[in-house]
Amino acid sequence: MKFEDKCLSEQEKGAPVILIVRTQGRQTADTEVCRAAGWRPLWFSPQKIEPQAAALADLPAQYVGADAVFWVSPGAVQTGIAALSAEDYRNKPNIAVGRATAQALREAGCRQVIAPADGQDSEAVLRLPFWQQQIAGRLLIVSGEGGRNLLAAVLAERGWQVVRAAVYRREPQALDWAAYRAAKPLAAWVTSAELVRLLFGQAPPELAQSLKSLLYLVHHSKIAEALYQAGATQVEVVERLDEHFLKSLHGAQNR
Repeated sequence: MKFEDKCLSEQEKGAPVILIVRTQGRQTADTEVCRAAGWRPLWFSPQKIEPQAAALADLPAQYVGADAVFWVSPGAVQTGIAALSAEDYRNKPNIAVGRATAQALREAGCRQVIAPADGQDSEAVLRLPFWQQQIAGRLLIVSGEGGRNLLAAVLAERGWQVVRAAVYRREPQALDWAAYRAAKPLAAWVTSAELVRLLFGQAPPELAQSLKSLLYLVHHSKIAEALYQAGATQVEVVERLDEHFLKSLHGAQNR
């Protein structure tokens, strides 16, 4: 997570900086969006994924035995899909919690990907017509350790046999605050309430006010609530990190 000015072009040196605050991974997609919109991304990941070998070893048999599979995050896809054979996962119903997870599944070669169009959480997944159209069977949830149990509890009440594969564990990692100082970011994209707590929990006292003053972009009202509780004053809820929206922000910065 080093911020190396000497590796930047003159155009990049003059671009406004946006922090990308998410669990380590998927750097390429977010980086491309930010750069296309005229922003310079600074990856700021207070959390990393540690794959769990035992759970991954059990995953192929669990996957084959499932009638449908729910993936809770892009990290779950990246960690779990490599343990499966393409013949197993391409045609099975793969249900994604949101747009980014659905994209990760499609990039992995899954043909039958189902995701809500009206949200990015368990409540939105439960509203999918799939649950009314499909006879209750065995559902595999591919996730990390911990997290919400809402979807599993509701579907169990509807007759589904729910099995969970916790294929990774989230581990905190130290942030490079010297890079933050050098970059002088104007905005931040944050993808979970847990990351908000880790970010502000690590902030040096002399940078706390700077962190609170950033413009935060989030995809869920629960993340926005966590940011307001941490002291942030500018939060916008957007569907995704979007090139056109970032361009409009860049234009506003230049006026």
